[in-house]
Amino acid sequence: MTEPRRIPETDPDARRWTRDTLETGALRYTLPPEALAQIDAALALARENGLTIDTVEQEDFRIPALARDVPELRRRLDAGAGFVVVSGIPEGAYDETESEIVAWAICNYMGAIIRQGIGQDRRFFTVSDKGMPNGDPTRIGASPKRSPKHSDNGCLEPRAPDYLALYCVRSAAEGGESTLISARTIHDTVAAERPDLLPLLFETYHFRAPQAHVWPSEGPTKRMPVLEVKGGELLLLNNLVLLHGREAFAAGSGGRTLKRFWMWRRHIGPGTDPVALDMEEFA
Repeated sequence: MTEPRRIPETDPDARRWTRDTLETGALRYTLPPEALAQIDAALALARENGLTIDTVEQEDFRIPALARDVPELRRRLDAGAGFVVVSGIPEGAYDETESEIVAWAICNYMGAIIRQGIGQDRRFFTVSDKGMPNGDPTRIGASPKRSPKHSDNGCLEPRAPDYLALYCVRSAAEGGESTLISARTIHDTVAAERPDLLPLLFETYHFRAPQAHVWPSEGPTKRMPVLEVKGGELLLLNNLVLLHGREAFAAGSGGRTLKRFWMWRRHIGPGTDPVALDMEEFA
């Protein structure tokens, strides 16, 4: 009898966490005053030159005070718990259009921002209640429905994003909490309690129609979150090691609006070099 495949033991121990073992002090990063001043200056320059989220480029939005801390933030995503909340921007400091540019600029320091669909959502996707029916599982991000735990882009693109970010423009008056769970902890729990099921996690499989693989939601449970992401804060997470979800919220509850970004890492593996990417995948 062959042993079931397991995640290599070189996987950082910090990824093995539960709600009760997290060191909350390492889960937040506050933008220093110097970085906030640089953001304001860059945003003013963007306004003066008529730049939008579609036309602003890396050279237009420099935040060197943030750049100094990016290696540590990447370390927390790659070898730490896998997520961090970036705070420091006052709630309501920017309107929605300005928030899109600011969040894009911060995420651009973390990785190469990629599209979220062919011909659309080139730089971000707005997660909000757009009035989509709760019964349509393909549009959970556009409804107040509870979102089960998942990782992003499992079938839309050949390569999933390494990082995911959610910038909170407005939080819901009630409900809508983002939830995270360690995929490594799930793996270890299955290995300990039901090792017979572990091989299923390593098999290849075909995606079924969204209606078939999204389970109907149960009533949302209420628990006090370890971290509450408020307006002006950005949740950064490693999409390859965490699953994320969202609790249901009342339709129209506070106009909950988040901006979602997908990123590829530039600093690990093939990065964004097309030659290195193809050599790694097809050589």
